[in-house]
Amino acid sequence: MAKKKKSKIEFRYYRMPEEAPFLALLGEKWEQNYGRDVDFLHFHNYLEIGYCYDGTGTLVLGEKEYRFSGNQFSIIPQNYLHTTNSDLDTISKWEYLFIDVDAILNQFYRGGGYWSEKQCFLPD
Repeated sequence: MAKKKKSKIEFRYYRMPEEAPFLALLGEKWEQNYGRDVDFLHFHNYLEIGYCYDGTGTLVLGEKEYRFSGNQFSIIPQNYLHTTNSDLDTISKWEYLFIDVDAILNQFYRGGGYWSEKQCFLPD
């Protein structure tokens, strides 16, 4: 009986700048063939908004796959398994914005409302 291959999952931790609850990943580094030699999913500690400027491929969200092409956004919740795979022999250009939603909500509701991971209560 063949051994079952173990699935690898990667946690990619990002540190927010002290002055803002946003982190932008921009520039030429994000113009590449995504997913080359990667056969696993990953997740982040913040909400991820991606913008694909150019390229084609597959965005894997959990167990589902979706086609992507240029001029499309992706919005991926914190701690959600995903990966991006460019089509073979193609280059895709993405840029990303990571958002600390908890920090934003805590600032917004400071002094009045209540925010927790499971629920949000607004002041009367």
